[in-house]
Amino acid sequence: VFHPPLQRMMREVVIRLSLISLALLAARCHGQVECSQDWTGKTTVIPADLVDDGYCDCPSTGADEPGTDACSGSSTWTGVSRASSTQPVPMTFTCPQQVKLKLPLSRVNDGICDCCDGADEPDGVCKDECAVILAEERRLRQ
Repeated sequence: VFHPPLQRMMREVVIRLSLISLALLAARCHGQVECSQDWTGKTTVIPADLVDDGYCDCPSTGADEPGTDACSGSSTWTGVSRASSTQPVPMTFTCPQQVKLKLPLSRVNDGICDCCDGADEPDGVCKDECAVILAEERRLRQ
């Protein structure tokens, strides 16, 4: 059982991955991927031989790299506008007890306890260290 914020984030990630998988399937079937390149909404066609080649041609959606991590975090790159949708997909995970700590999604469920309460990992992986860590942070601010 995951914390509700993590459950929501995971659901959104699954939806995003499903959409990316569909884009890959379309690319393999049709030999290309269409992606929006910039804030103007200009569409660029990426040929099939450039799909999953390790270079992020579609940084706003990552549609050309569903099988690699080449577009990981690309929505935060300078000059990249996020793909529009009715509900934007979060690109970071916020630790519930450390709201200033924003983790890239690549650091969620990676086996490393980044949040003091372990909210970024499955239950039982991390020991809740928030009392100690937050007390130390408060002490250092004084």
